[in-house]
Amino acid sequence: EAELVAERERATRDAQRARDAIAEKEAEYAAIEARRKKEEDEEAARRQQEEARKLEAHLSELQAKQQQLAADAARKKAEEEKLRAEQEIILGKGGKRKKMSFSLGFGAPR
Repeated sequence: EAELVAERERATRDAQRARDAIAEKEAEYAAIEARRKKEEDEEAARRQQEEARKLEAHLSELQAKQQQLAADAARKKAEEEKLRAEQEIILGKGGKRKKMSFSLGFGAPR
């Protein structure tokens, strides 16, 4: 009977060691999984920051192009206005020309 008790205790200790080993491996696996998840999250955050930086650079380029186009359009409009004003002066149109009236004196009653 002492042998049975000793055998049962040994079996209990062996089972406990096995459970402890399994728990240790599970904890080890959980730590590895946590590290992997953290690395994936850091990589995703890095990619997101890189994408945001690229989008900001692209937006900046588009804004610069838009400003250039607006400046070009304003310059072209000013040039067209200047040309139109010069043509009106040359062709005698528009309100800028001074109207003059004169009489030659023929047919005027005395």
